[in-house]
Amino acid sequence: ALLEKLRILTKETLSGETIMDFTITVHGLKGSTYGICADGAAQLAEDLERAARAGDLHFIGINASLFINAAETLLKNIGQALEKITVGAAEKPRAPAPDKALLAELLEACKKYKTSAMEAILVKLESFEYESGGDLVAWIKQQADNLEYDAIRERLEQ
Repeated sequence: ALLEKLRILTKETLSGETIMDFTITVHGLKGSTYGICADGAAQLAEDLERAARAGDLHFIGINASLFINAAETLLKNIGQALEKITVGAAEKPRAPAPDKALLAELLEACKKYKTSAMEAILVKLESFEYESGGDLVAWIKQQADNLEYDAIRERLEQ
């Protein structure tokens, strides 16, 4: 939405209120791009923000379209990466049931409140599609997210 707003603003003659809108919009995009470590685009957004605050319409005229193109490319690349992740997630290998050895490891980690070990084991457990026992893995994940380690321990001991 911010990128679309910036696109519209760059088609207008910037002055007064529109330059303020431009400054606010490019500031938001600067934060977003720095937030995902897209430093090249972020630096250009920062330069555009500085130019807008100084009223340097010449710099904005030359560089706004460069930033918009960079941001569009960035969004396209992120979309493609997310699509690959989504497709990959749908192709989990099948297993008859959760691995008993992993469940035993999870129980020991849970007893000792070793959250990083529990998370690593849950990642392994969640990487499969189960013929039976998938509900148990989903339940454990939910309990771990809610820090209900005693409930996990009790159920696994059963």
